[in-house]
Amino acid sequence: MSRIISGGLSVLSMVRRVPKGYAVLLYHRLHEKEPCPSGLSVSTGEFERQMGLAAGIGRIVPLSDMVSMVRGMRTPDRLYIAVTFDDGYEDVVRLGVPLFKRLSVPVALFVSTAFIDDRSLVPWWDELHEIAGIGRSPGKAQAFIHGMSLKLRYSGIAPQAIMEGLRPAGYKRPESNGFADWEGLKEAVRSGHVEIGGHTVTHPSLSTGGLGEISEGRRRLEDELGVKVRFFSYPFGEKRDISEEASMAAREAGFLAAVTSQSGFNRPGDDLMSLRRIKFSGDRPGDFETNLKTGDIKRGINRAYSFLSGLGGAGRFAGGAYGS
Repeated sequence: MSRIISGGLSVLSMVRRVPKGYAVLLYHRLHEKEPCPSGLSVSTGEFERQMGLAAGIGRIVPLSDMVSMVRGMRTPDRLYIAVTFDDGYEDVVRLGVPLFKRLSVPVALFVSTAFIDDRSLVPWWDELHEIAGIGRSPGKAQAFIHGMSLKLRYSGIAPQAIMEGLRPAGYKRPESNGFADWEGLKEAVRSGHVEIGGHTVTHPSLSTGGLGEISEGRRRLEDELGVKVRFFSYPFGEKRDISEEASMAAREAGFLAAVTSQSGFNRPGDDLMSLRRIKFSGDRPGDFETNLKTGDIKRGINRAYSFLSGLGGAGRFAGGAYGS
């Protein structure tokens, strides 16, 4: 079904005009030659191409400006685009900041602080992709990743305990997690093109716990970087990962707005604590145009999937192995 929908949206994007709206783009990592094992990265060349296209068909604005427009009930007169990156990987700082400056693209970078404090702490989703490829065909590896990621996110069992049982004999864990350090984040802030946002401490699915990490992560970022942290990104960010308590905790922690991984454009007057984003990874050129030209339709499709999930189809319509 998803392939049929994707194909239909691709055809539709070729014949319709770019709709007006508020689009928040979601990225995770950048690469120059080889993509990261999790598939979450976009090449610097493709990212530059996408930003050129975005600037040609809409207006790229800081996330803060878009939040103000949505909050002020401003009817969009064009497509407004904000760019965000989740997690805090080093390649976004090293490769991205010079690119953001050269292209004059403002970016919101949401950071999970535990991986900055301890760069030997490897995120389970990165390690899971490494383990999945050992002795499995690509198809079986993807099935393994999907099934285990659901267990890691929603079982309530500590991810460290699950991962301990998944590591095959002789497997050598990575020595570094690939995240930025505090000095790199400070340089990103000093560039004038990056605003830092909160993304908890250890990146849990907030529907299963970890609500205290929302405010804890914000305090850690502000103390270390000396900046005001105004925006928050829910880890993984699908409907199944965000409880009412999580949204309330983000508001009580002092965040002005929060972004999800639920797809589609935003509209004037939308709830600022559940803004939608459009996710990009990989280097398939057609995906960017399709998503920008059908973001209003994807909003409706995503809402329908969420409704069906509530009727018992959560497993079928849940996000991929890694949401955000």
